[in-house]
Amino acid sequence: MSNFRLFTHSAIRIEGKYVLYFDPYSLAPLGDGPKDGDYVFSSHTHHDHFSPEDIARVAKPGAVLVQPECDRALGEELGYTGDKHICLMPGDSFEAEGLKVSAIPSYTPGFINHSRDKNFLGFIVEMDGVTYYIAGDCYDTPEGRAVKADVAFVPVGGTYTMDAAEAASVINDAKPKIAVPTHYGHVVGSAADAEKFASLLDPEIECRIIMEWE
Repeated sequence: MSNFRLFTHSAIRIEGKYVLYFDPYSLAPLGDGPKDGDYVFSSHTHHDHFSPEDIARVAKPGAVLVQPECDRALGEELGYTGDKHICLMPGDSFEAEGLKVSAIPSYTPGFINHSRDKNFLGFIVEMDGVTYYIAGDCYDTPEGRAVKADVAFVPVGGTYTMDAAEAASVINDAKPKIAVPTHYGHVVGSAADAEKFASLLDPEIECRIIMEWE
């Protein structure tokens, strides 16, 4: 599997039947951007996960914006309406031809800005026979440990999310084939957190440290 990229922080691109972007942020090196995204996902409202200028860089004309129900107004302000705007609550899902998306809670207990009652999201995405888990900003939660996926993107930078050791513990329980550390090197954390995460993983889980810009 070489069809995914991690540009910076939590900005993920997955290419298959569709081109998917998750939490595009700080993508100035892309210039005006490729504008090739069929679906653009935002896990929650914070500026490093909902960036209008970066959504504009990656969304093609007619792209669909997917975000939490609590952020509906933010998407509408960008002009996303009707069937081009999908707003989800934890537990919701939707399907398109060759694509299935499920939303799960993404939260950090004890941290008011990521509390569970805000209904921020992680995403489980099935495309081309592969299941991807994009965790969003979260801590060690029962929902995260229960995810079954081929590829898992999880935050490791600490402060607002899991740190490297906590993330490794979750992933060792969930047992994806591939784990990709995210959410470090820009707002919080460093490359050392990604390396520590890799060192703590079950050896049967492949770790890919693929951050392109820190």
